[in-house]
Amino acid sequence: VLSVFTYFLLPSIIGASVYRDFKYNMHTILFSYPFTKMDYLLGKFLSSLSVVILIVLAIGLGALFASFLPYVNQDLLGPVNIMAYLQIYFIFVIPNLFCYGVIVFAVVTITRNISVGFITVILLLFVQSMVSSFTNDADNRFIAGLLNPFGGDALRYYTQYWTVSEKNVNLLPFEGLVIYNRMIWL
Repeated sequence: VLSVFTYFLLPSIIGASVYRDFKYNMHTILFSYPFTKMDYLLGKFLSSLSVVILIVLAIGLGALFASFLPYVNQDLLGPVNIMAYLQIYFIFVIPNLFCYGVIVFAVVTITRNISVGFITVILLLFVQSMVSSFTNDADNRFIAGLLNPFGGDALRYYTQYWTVSEKNVNLLPFEGLVIYNRMIWL
């Protein structure tokens, strides 16, 4: 759920990286250097995506280290499994940031307007909620799991009937529908 809020970092970091060049007419100077537009845009995208990934990593590390603070009741928290953090980060967070980062970067680059990047994030969240509404019907759960860009419905396909104790100790399943969903959206 926290990763949904991080999608609003995408226009402000990834979109702004290319928007500033167009706003201040730096792109004309940069395009005069001996690298192609593709090199320029790919460099802008990958460098700003790296910054967003590092920010999200810092958020995850903050959540992990917060569980070791002295005033935290360890009995209520339960055991800390670092693999759970890594699994979510590499299976869901980074691919989602990449997928939405590409869309936001393309929209901001084409429109040369950072506000449209924020509107794009809102529209993507709206589309995701529409796709999630398909899961109300048990027959459409597999299709909804494939179409959900965040991968939440694909994950829910396997974990829907897990008990609270299973959710606390089991790692997320990385099989079948989850793999197909990740491949489609990457």
